[in-house]
Amino acid sequence: MANDTQSVMASILAMLEGMGVSPDELDASGSLDMTLNSLQFVTLLVDIENQFGIEFADDVLVDGSFASVQTLAEVVVALGNRDS
Repeated sequence: MANDTQSVMASILAMLEGMGVSPDELDASGSLDMTLNSLQFVTLLVDIENQFGIEFADDVLVDGSFASVQTLAEVVVALGNRDS
């Protein structure tokens, strides 16, 4: 995967904006916990999987992986590298 964390973060933020979530709604850490409802969360995961050609395995679907936009971007990059 030729994506770095910063470009993945930008893509995730664009996806969130497409769902009506402004980056201003995220707290300083970029936390997703209180920002997304369950449907938005699942939609975001599916969009990420489709855009980056990855699949979130069960061992990755833990709270820590989705603590912030940056953490999620790091997971996406790592999954892309694992699949390469």
